[in-house]
Amino acid sequence: MNLSSAIQNNSLWLKLCGELDEATAAETREYLDGEINCSDCSRVVLDLSAMTFMDSTGIGVLLGRYKKLRAMNKQLY
Repeated sequence: MNLSSAIQNNSLWLKLCGELDEATAAETREYLDGEINCSDCSRVVLDLSAMTFMDSTGIGVLLGRYKKLRAMNKQLY
């Protein structure tokens, strides 16, 4: 899994490349949480266009970040 981030127009862009599954879930969760916690942007955009596979564990990671952002009054796109 390759992860990258950028800030543009008050949006935090997070790009996920590769496979998001049980083997990469913990690393991905930690990275996403770190970027979300360090950013004061009001929006987070997840770019999943380069993902090749995601299982139910990966879906859980993304749903968890959605709930976290919602609690912080931030929008996820």
